[in-house]
Amino acid sequence: MKHCYGFCLLCHNFQKLYNYICPLCRAEVEALLYQGENCPLCGQPLLHEDSICLCDQTGPFIQRIAVYAKEMQHLMLRYKKTGVKRLGYFLATLITHYVPKDLRLIIVPVPCSRSSRKTRGWDQMVYIANIIGRTTDHTVCKLLERTGNSEQKGLSRSQRLTEAPRSYFLNERQWQLHAQKIEACHAIVVIDDVMTTGSTLRTCIAKIEEVIDKPIVGLCLAMD
Repeated sequence: MKHCYGFCLLCHNFQKLYNYICPLCRAEVEALLYQGENCPLCGQPLLHEDSICLCDQTGPFIQRIAVYAKEMQHLMLRYKKTGVKRLGYFLATLITHYVPKDLRLIIVPVPCSRSSRKTRGWDQMVYIANIIGRTTDHTVCKLLERTGNSEQKGLSRSQRLTEAPRSYFLNERQWQLHAQKIEACHAIVVIDDVMTTGSTLRTCIAKIEEVIDKPIVGLCLAMD
Protein backbone atom coordinates (compact mmCIF):
# COMPACT_ATOMS: atom_id res chain seq x y z
CA MET A 1 0.00 0.00 0.00
CA LYS A 2 1.46 3.32 -1.07
CA HIS A 3 0.46 6.58 0.69
CA CYS A 4 1.78 9.91 -0.55
CA TYR A 5 0.72 13.39 -1.64
CA GLY A 6 0.43 14.09 -5.32
CA PHE A 7 -1.90 14.34 -8.31
CA CYS A 8 -4.58 11.64 -8.49
CA LEU A 9 -4.18 9.51 -11.61
CA LEU A 10 -7.94 9.64 -12.24
CA CYS A 11 -9.20 13.14 -11.34
CA HIS A 12 -5.76 14.86 -11.41
CA ASN A 13 -6.46 16.77 -8.17
CA PHE A 14 -3.60 17.25 -5.70
CA GLN A 15 -4.41 15.29 -2.53
CA LYS A 16 -3.19 12.56 -0.23
CA LEU A 17 -3.19 9.44 -2.38
CA TYR A 18 -3.80 5.75 -1.75
CA ASN A 19 -1.83 3.78 -4.34
CA TYR A 20 -1.90 6.89 -6.56
CA ILE A 21 -5.69 7.36 -6.19
CA CYS A 22 -7.36 10.11 -4.10
CA PRO A 23 -9.96 9.22 -1.43
CA LEU A 24 -12.87 10.54 -3.52
CA CYS A 25 -11.99 8.49 -6.62
CA ARG A 26 -11.30 5.48 -4.43
CA ALA A 27 -14.76 5.81 -2.86
CA GLU A 28 -16.40 6.14 -6.29
CA VAL A 29 -14.68 2.96 -7.49
CA GLU A 30 -15.52 1.07 -4.30
CA ALA A 31 -19.19 2.09 -4.71
CA LEU A 32 -19.20 -0.08 -7.84
CA LEU A 33 -17.93 -3.19 -6.03
CA TYR A 34 -20.41 -6.03 -5.61
CA GLN A 35 -21.52 -5.97 -1.98
CA GLY A 36 -24.24 -8.62 -1.87
CA GLU A 37 -24.49 -12.38 -2.08
CA ASN A 38 -22.93 -14.51 -4.80
CA CYS A 39 -24.06 -17.81 -6.25
CA PRO A 40 -21.91 -20.43 -4.44
CA LEU A 41 -21.69 -22.48 -7.65
CA CYS A 42 -20.79 -19.97 -10.37
CA GLY A 43 -19.98 -16.75 -8.48
CA GLN A 44 -22.66 -14.69 -10.22
CA PRO A 45 -23.77 -11.73 -8.04
CA LEU A 46 -27.32 -12.18 -6.69
CA LEU A 47 -29.84 -9.42 -6.09
CA HIS A 48 -30.85 -10.89 -2.73
CA GLU A 49 -29.56 -13.60 -0.40
CA ASP A 50 -32.66 -15.67 -1.23
CA SER A 51 -32.25 -15.23 -4.99
CA ILE A 52 -31.84 -18.31 -7.17
CA CYS A 53 -29.15 -18.29 -9.85
CA LEU A 54 -30.06 -19.71 -13.26
CA CYS A 55 -26.52 -20.95 -13.94
CA ASP A 56 -26.05 -24.42 -15.45
CA GLN A 57 -24.08 -25.43 -12.31
CA THR A 58 -21.40 -27.08 -14.44
CA GLY A 59 -18.98 -24.22 -15.05
CA PRO A 60 -16.18 -22.94 -12.81
CA PHE A 61 -16.65 -20.48 -9.97
CA ILE A 62 -15.79 -16.95 -11.13
CA GLN A 63 -15.65 -14.09 -8.63
CA ARG A 64 -16.72 -10.73 -10.07
CA ILE A 65 -15.29 -7.75 -8.19
CA ALA A 66 -17.03 -4.73 -9.71
CA VAL A 67 -19.35 -3.39 -12.38
CA TYR A 68 -17.60 -2.19 -15.53
CA ALA A 69 -19.08 1.31 -15.48
CA LYS A 70 -18.42 4.93 -14.45
CA GLU A 71 -15.20 5.32 -12.45
CA MET A 72 -14.30 1.64 -12.72
CA GLN A 73 -14.46 1.83 -16.50
CA HIS A 74 -12.48 5.06 -16.45
CA LEU A 75 -9.89 3.41 -14.22
CA MET A 76 -9.54 0.37 -16.47
CA LEU A 77 -9.27 2.46 -19.65
CA ARG A 78 -6.66 4.75 -18.08
CA TYR A 79 -4.66 1.69 -17.06
CA LYS A 80 -4.93 -0.26 -20.31
CA LYS A 81 -5.34 2.32 -23.07
CA THR A 82 -3.20 5.24 -21.93
CA GLY A 83 -0.48 3.20 -20.28
CA VAL A 84 -0.73 4.54 -16.72
CA LYS A 85 0.99 1.47 -15.22
CA ARG A 86 0.98 2.78 -11.65
CA LEU A 87 -2.78 2.21 -11.54
CA GLY A 88 -1.88 -1.48 -11.43
CA TYR A 89 -1.08 -1.07 -7.72
CA PHE A 90 -4.63 -0.01 -6.90
CA LEU A 91 -6.12 -2.76 -9.08
CA ALA A 92 -3.86 -5.31 -7.40
CA THR A 93 -5.21 -4.29 -3.98
CA LEU A 94 -8.76 -4.88 -5.21
CA ILE A 95 -7.83 -8.43 -6.18
CA THR A 96 -5.90 -9.25 -3.01
CA HIS A 97 -8.92 -8.16 -0.94
CA TYR A 98 -10.85 -11.08 -2.48
CA VAL A 99 -8.02 -13.61 -2.24
CA PRO A 100 -7.71 -15.61 1.04
CA LYS A 101 -4.47 -14.75 2.84
CA ASP A 102 -4.27 -18.00 4.82
CA LEU A 103 -4.07 -20.29 1.77
CA ARG A 104 -1.14 -21.15 -0.49
CA LEU A 105 -2.34 -19.99 -3.89
CA ILE A 106 -1.02 -19.95 -7.43
CA ILE A 107 -1.97 -16.72 -9.22
CA VAL A 108 -2.30 -17.17 -12.99
CA PRO A 109 -2.82 -14.04 -15.14
CA VAL A 110 -4.78 -14.27 -18.38
CA PRO A 111 -2.33 -13.00 -21.03
CA CYS A 112 -3.26 -10.23 -23.45
CA SER A 113 -2.96 -10.56 -27.22
CA ARG A 114 0.42 -10.11 -28.90
CA SER A 115 -0.82 -7.01 -30.70
CA SER A 116 -1.91 -5.41 -27.41
CA ARG A 117 1.40 -6.24 -25.76
CA LYS A 118 3.30 -4.83 -28.73
CA THR A 119 1.25 -1.62 -28.78
CA ARG A 120 1.26 -1.08 -25.01
CA GLY A 121 4.71 -2.49 -24.34
CA TRP A 122 3.56 -4.65 -21.42
CA ASP A 123 0.87 -7.12 -20.39
CA GLN A 124 -1.69 -5.53 -18.06
CA MET A 125 -2.68 -8.65 -16.08
CA VAL A 126 0.89 -9.99 -15.81
CA TYR A 127 1.90 -6.61 -14.36
CA ILE A 128 -0.88 -6.79 -11.75
CA ALA A 129 -0.04 -10.42 -10.95
CA ASN A 130 3.61 -9.49 -10.36
CA ILE A 131 2.54 -6.80 -7.89
CA ILE A 132 0.42 -9.38 -6.06
CA GLY A 133 3.40 -11.72 -6.03
CA ARG A 134 5.64 -9.06 -4.49
CA THR A 135 3.12 -7.98 -1.83
CA THR A 136 1.74 -11.37 -0.74
CA ASP A 137 2.98 -14.91 -0.13
CA HIS A 138 1.18 -16.22 -3.20
CA THR A 139 3.11 -17.56 -6.19
CA VAL A 140 2.66 -16.05 -9.65
CA CYS A 141 2.84 -18.57 -12.47
CA LYS A 142 2.37 -17.60 -16.12
CA LEU A 143 0.76 -20.93 -16.98
CA LEU A 144 -1.09 -19.59 -20.01
CA GLU A 145 0.04 -18.38 -23.43
CA ARG A 146 -1.98 -16.54 -26.06
CA THR A 147 -2.04 -17.52 -29.73
CA GLY A 148 -2.53 -15.07 -32.57
CA ASN A 149 -2.70 -11.29 -32.48
CA SER A 150 -6.43 -10.58 -32.40
CA GLU A 151 -8.47 -9.29 -29.44
CA GLN A 152 -11.97 -10.46 -28.52
CA LYS A 153 -13.26 -6.93 -28.12
CA GLY A 154 -15.98 -6.26 -30.69
CA LEU A 155 -16.78 -9.94 -31.25
CA SER A 156 -20.31 -11.25 -30.78
CA ARG A 157 -21.13 -13.77 -28.05
CA SER A 158 -21.08 -16.69 -30.50
CA GLN A 159 -17.77 -15.49 -31.98
CA ARG A 160 -16.22 -15.23 -28.50
CA LEU A 161 -17.36 -18.75 -27.60
CA THR A 162 -15.81 -20.07 -30.81
CA GLU A 163 -12.59 -18.06 -30.67
CA ALA A 164 -11.66 -18.44 -26.98
CA PRO A 165 -10.78 -22.18 -27.01
CA ARG A 166 -8.40 -21.59 -29.93
CA SER A 167 -6.70 -18.57 -28.34
CA TYR A 168 -5.03 -20.04 -25.24
CA PHE A 169 -2.73 -22.93 -24.42
CA LEU A 170 -0.75 -24.17 -21.44
CA ASN A 171 2.86 -23.06 -21.03
CA GLU A 172 4.53 -26.38 -20.17
CA ARG A 173 7.85 -24.75 -19.28
CA GLN A 174 6.18 -22.62 -16.60
CA TRP A 175 4.24 -25.67 -15.41
CA GLN A 176 7.45 -27.65 -14.91
CA LEU A 177 9.26 -24.68 -13.37
CA HIS A 178 6.61 -24.27 -10.66
CA ALA A 179 5.65 -27.95 -10.38
CA GLN A 180 6.52 -28.27 -6.69
CA LYS A 181 4.64 -25.13 -5.66
CA ILE A 182 1.64 -26.14 -7.77
CA GLU A 183 1.62 -29.55 -6.09
CA ALA A 184 1.78 -27.90 -2.64
CA CYS A 185 -0.80 -25.17 -3.28
CA HIS A 186 -4.37 -25.17 -1.99
CA ALA A 187 -5.87 -23.71 -5.17
CA ILE A 188 -5.20 -21.88 -8.41
CA VAL A 189 -6.72 -18.44 -9.09
CA VAL A 190 -6.93 -17.28 -12.71
CA ILE A 191 -7.23 -13.48 -12.91
CA ASP A 192 -8.50 -11.29 -15.76
CA ASP A 193 -9.49 -7.65 -16.17
CA VAL A 194 -12.92 -7.40 -17.84
CA MET A 195 -15.43 -10.22 -18.25
CA THR A 196 -18.17 -10.03 -20.87
CA THR A 197 -19.39 -13.54 -21.72
CA GLY A 198 -16.95 -15.38 -19.46
CA SER A 199 -15.64 -17.47 -22.37
CA THR A 200 -12.02 -16.41 -21.80
CA LEU A 201 -11.88 -17.31 -18.11
CA ARG A 202 -13.78 -20.56 -18.61
CA THR A 203 -11.44 -21.56 -21.44
CA CYS A 204 -8.32 -20.72 -19.43
CA ILE A 205 -9.57 -22.66 -16.41
CA ALA A 206 -10.45 -25.64 -18.61
CA LYS A 207 -6.95 -25.65 -20.17
CA ILE A 208 -5.36 -25.85 -16.71
CA GLU A 209 -7.85 -28.47 -15.48
CA GLU A 210 -6.76 -30.77 -18.30
CA VAL A 211 -3.33 -31.31 -16.70
CA ILE A 212 -3.48 -30.06 -13.08
CA ASP A 213 -5.69 -31.69 -10.47
CA LYS A 214 -6.24 -28.74 -8.14
CA PRO A 215 -9.25 -26.54 -7.30
CA ILE A 216 -9.30 -23.72 -9.87
CA VAL A 217 -11.39 -20.55 -9.70
CA GLY A 218 -11.57 -17.42 -11.79
CA LEU A 219 -11.51 -13.79 -10.68
CA CYS A 220 -12.22 -10.75 -12.84
CA LEU A 221 -11.84 -7.11 -11.92
CA ALA A 222 -14.99 -5.95 -13.70
CA MET A 223 -18.08 -7.47 -15.29
CA ASP A 224 -19.33 -5.77 -18.44
